[in-house]
Amino acid sequence: MGRFSQAADDARSTTPRGVSRQEGWWIVTLAVVLGVSHAFLYQSHAFEWGGVLRAAVLFLTIFGVAWVSLQRRAAERVHPAGHGRLLAAALAWGVLVVLVAGWFWIVPADGHPVGWGLTSLVAAIGVLPLVLVGLRLVRAGDRRV
Repeated sequence: MGRFSQAADDARSTTPRGVSRQEGWWIVTLAVVLGVSHAFLYQSHAFEWGGVLRAAVLFLTIFGVAWVSLQRRAAERVHPAGHGRLLAAALAWGVLVVLVAGWFWIVPADGHPVGWGLTSLVAAIGVLPLVLVGLRLVRAGDRRV
């Protein structure tokens, strides 16, 4: 098989050579930053200085997302087939969870009776698909570098 035939076979592969494990870990880190901020925002009504703390968390989240995104971009290499589609689906799921949870736990000015355990679980469920996308890159990077 010639050099170009091998390259064509590699291009059709669902796991190409050169997938960045580091990029996968940065995506997982991004999911953790988002999950922690969501969990805090869902419970911010329970704190005496909730409004001030909410503003601080939003500032830190914006800074954290920007910094992690720059790190991810620097580590970016090739992606397995379907990566963009999975990433878009994970982000859409996260937005849907925030819309539903935000409606019940952020919008009401008088707060809510739901404890931190359940709101943290919902925040984790909201970012779980993003974690899985990142771990897919980590796993693909293990096999073929």
